[in-house]
Amino acid sequence: MKRSCLNPPRRNSSGFSLIEVLVSLLVLGFGLLGLAMLQNVALRNSQSANHRTVATNLAYEVIEMARANRRLAFRYAYIDVGDFASVNESTCSMTPNTGDPVGDDTVAWMCHVKRALPNGEADITITPGANGGLISVSITWDDARWLAAGSQAETFVVQSVI
Repeated sequence: MKRSCLNPPRRNSSGFSLIEVLVSLLVLGFGLLGLAMLQNVALRNSQSANHRTVATNLAYEVIEMARANRRLAFRYAYIDVGDFASVNESTCSMTPNTGDPVGDDTVAWMCHVKRALPNGEADITITPGANGGLISVSITWDDARWLAAGSQAETFVVQSVI
């Protein structure tokens, strides 16, 4: 029997050295770090998109309320940013039922804005016109995930004919 078959020489043996393993772990670590940063950015963008969707729904909700009460639609224009300072949990805890549909709608809607968006505020203007007028709804909120990066508050504006 040949001796080379029983004990192969060391130089023909294969495997990984400790340096190769450490380098591959370093490359894998940088890849996972990049993946974690990508997840963080995706989460931030997802939350911001959710706030924009909520603001859109709230804006169209108040526009539809104004359309439903066309005769009294001008009263929705009384909602402005200053009104939201008085909106808190105690004013929103009970459902308004004063018999004034526009007043009840505006109080309930302002509570929705305050609850759904961080520091949510709105300003509504109505410009009379031949077709009933033009309503402009501007909703502003703090996007906390972006404020840390130096961004300003977000504002969403919708205009529609009522």
